[in-house]
Amino acid sequence: MEPLFESIVTAGESILYFAWLPLIIWTLAAVMGWIILRTYTSLHPQIQYHGRLALMFALPAGFLGLLMIQTAETYLFAGAAEPVNLSVITILNPIEIGVTESNTAGIYTFSNFLIAGVFLFVVIGAVISLLRFVMQWLQLLKIKSLFHFIPLTELKELDSKNREQLSMIRNSIKIAFHHEEIVPVTFGYRNPVILLPDSLRNQTEKLNLAIRHELTHISQNDFLSQVTTLCTGIFFWFHPFVHLLKKELIEYRELRCDSMVLSEENISRKEYASLLLELLHMPNLNKELSVNMAQESSNLKKRI
Repeated sequence: MEPLFESIVTAGESILYFAWLPLIIWTLAAVMGWIILRTYTSLHPQIQYHGRLALMFALPAGFLGLLMIQTAETYLFAGAAEPVNLSVITILNPIEIGVTESNTAGIYTFSNFLIAGVFLFVVIGAVISLLRFVMQWLQLLKIKSLFHFIPLTELKELDSKNREQLSMIRNSIKIAFHHEEIVPVTFGYRNPVILLPDSLRNQTEKLNLAIRHELTHISQNDFLSQVTTLCTGIFFWFHPFVHLLKKELIEYRELRCDSMVLSEENISRKEYASLLLELLHMPNLNKELSVNMAQESSNLKKRI
């Protein structure tokens, strides 16, 4: 038990020594950037979203950069140690060898228990977050296997504007319809898919508006950003500011997407608001990992 405890304390000390200063620096810089974004509320949702995204990505990027620098220093200066001067040691008296009891009580100190406790707390939380992420991913794979997805180009109701936007996206996009009322959702990076409620097939204009919204998410690589954000949250789940940024990223991602759709000509704001209103009572599929057209009802009311 003693070697295990000592290993945990050593690992905890190493991580705390490596992480505490970069974490404080990021927190101070991120809070300052967030205050600026919150102060200038008139900034376009595109700026609000990408500003928060930059703050979020700066956290893992900073740690990876620091790790690369320290690793490079280790390899570059590994052989640059100072030469050791040898001295002649003369033993004048015989050496007496005795057996004494080792004092292990010094290991079980309050500070060591505190370090071990913090280390285990962070690790267990990260493992739980990772398991949740894996479960969400498996759920997406299950959803994809349950429905018959067809190439979006084969959808007869697709209008010319969506076909034009589709031609500018290199990925092969497929679509399917759910027999239940659900919020439109998209997921996948290399081969993204769109899942819509079947009720929209009878409303051609709203169907194309929903597809336009999801195509905007795909063209902006929002699913990849969502996955990266969640991965950051796995390792830094204990940081309250990370959770705040995750929540606001979802809000401004949808506001940004709305603004991009509505900036196009011949888009009916009334019809678009009516579509969002219909989504208020609909449930989300895989709310955490996928990119839904309406993540939160409170955010949806604000958008309408």
